[in-house]
Amino acid sequence: MSDFSIINIQDLLLEIGEENLMSLLETFSSPKNSEIEVFIHNRALDFVHEVVANIQYMIGGGILYLECEDNPFLLDFYQNTHNCFHLFGERKSDSGTLYKLLYKFV
Repeated sequence: MSDFSIINIQDLLLEIGEENLMSLLETFSSPKNSEIEVFIHNRALDFVHEVVANIQYMIGGGILYLECEDNPFLLDFYQNTHNCFHLFGERKSDSGTLYKLLYKFV
């Protein structure tokens, strides 16, 4: 049995959000390597953002985001094999209208 776990920090950022990740990183301890501890406390999140920005720049891609009313015709149109949008959430407007949130990589 191992005394440690390996977790992808980018996955963790997406799962728990930046504020919670910062709180978690502040608790990190490395008695055998203080340089790692300083890096995790002070630079890890900035490093993740830099890596993601560099990857996006190198591949030249982006994400197209849209929202549409919760209408089966519209959702079928955006999610068909030609348009390739993916559902990732929803929101309600102040007036109570439900909007579906979709994205695709371009």
